[in-house]
Amino acid sequence: MRAVHIYHSGFYMEFAHCTMLFDYYEGTLPPLKTDKPLYVFASHVHQDHFSFCVFTKEELRAHPNVIYLLSNDIKRKYNRNFFLRQGVTKEQYERIIFVKAGETVCTEGEEKNLEGTDEPAAADGLYKSVIRTLCSTDAGVAFLVETDGRRIFHAGDLNWWSWEGESREDEIEMERAYKDEIKKLSGERIDLACLPLDGRQKERFALGFDWFMRHVETAHAYPMHYWDDDSVIAGLLALPCSEPYRDRIVREPELVLQES
Repeated sequence: MRAVHIYHSGFYMEFAHCTMLFDYYEGTLPPLKTDKPLYVFASHVHQDHFSFCVFTKEELRAHPNVIYLLSNDIKRKYNRNFFLRQGVTKEQYERIIFVKAGETVCTEGEEKNLEGTDEPAAADGLYKSVIRTLCSTDAGVAFLVETDGRRIFHAGDLNWWSWEGESREDEIEMERAYKDEIKKLSGERIDLACLPLDGRQKERFALGFDWFMRHVETAHAYPMHYWDDDSVIAGLLALPCSEPYRDRIVREPELVLQES
């Protein structure tokens, strides 16, 4: 698999049988593979995670096989007619799957070419991706995706948000809500996690990232949600708490994982 961090929380990922685009709203897209299905994800309605450009941008509109998996809060804010007024075609709208927290979606693609491999075929011979959703501590959902033998976690705005000036009650509730969601990943092995690291939280910026890395088996982790302030990555690497997982933090814009 190949992962490219585009900007903020936006990622493009390539697998053997499909490609995926997460929370894209701005930045230069890498060349898209048009011979594979493209799954476009939006974790929630905030403008730094969802834009109608995923329907109207030239290279995305021209892609021959796109499926959209959008958080249900986008549907609550924008009805079908609003989508159409933004340039979304009727055909595109019919290819949207709106998802809520706690759901599982299975998608089907073309037949796998298993010749020369030890991989078992699915009962019906079709390639499948399985998408599970978790509840965000801000808005919408987080995505856990299993495809081509890889598990990918995109947190969206699921994070341990803690801000100066909040009441102690609010802080306790946020900590509980975040930890309860992350516990749902207990026993999973994540190949790549995309996790918020937001400098606006000041000295609390690494709370969620650190908790995740200490409680979920994660091979590689991309910091995200920092806009242009990538100094937060150096800040995380300098924290003593990051020592046990420091070598698993991805610092480059592109990551390639070979067959395991």
